[in-house]
Amino acid sequence: MKPNKTKINREVGENIPQKNYAGVDISKDYLDICLQHKTYRFTNNKTGHKNMFRLFEKQEQPVHVVYESTGYLSRRLIPVFMDANISQTCLNPVRVRNYARSEGLQAKTDRLDAQVLCQLGKDKQLEQDYPLTREILQLKEYESVLTFYVKRRAQLKNEQKATNQPFLKQQLDQALKQEEKRIEALQVQMEKLIKS
Repeated sequence: MKPNKTKINREVGENIPQKNYAGVDISKDYLDICLQHKTYRFTNNKTGHKNMFRLFEKQEQPVHVVYESTGYLSRRLIPVFMDANISQTCLNPVRVRNYARSEGLQAKTDRLDAQVLCQLGKDKQLEQDYPLTREILQLKEYESVLTFYVKRRAQLKNEQKATNQPFLKQQLDQALKQEEKRIEALQVQMEKLIKS
């Protein structure tokens, strides 16, 4: 069993377990990772995930991954890290960009992004976002699609107000009715998930 290394928080006087922060830049095909000042590239698929976890298992301290919210790409990885019992922090890309600027980093490459995420984790001693469950992840996915439909409904309403063409008004009216049905169906399903 690996030793549980700790550091002392001098202000509070409590022991805090040390972590290895891994910055993970997520793209459709690859995961660029910075860990212990080294960068690695893994394919963003099951084989690549297994290889990444092998790297994490070799570390003396537990690994905490830090990545940017990238929509569906980052949402797909949340359960992968959960299943491997790896703590994670998902950051707003604006926060990461602001941190990089404050460090004087202007270039943008996947490996550099991974390094920035790793350093940000270390500097801020980031913790697990919040306890994640499959139910919360499912609700977040529903919420994302619901947000998409609500925005699209607003766009359709704006187009409908802007046009003077009867045929286009009719088409937009039909599209709006379909959008309303989708929104209602999603809301009903979300309520069922919350009650279960």
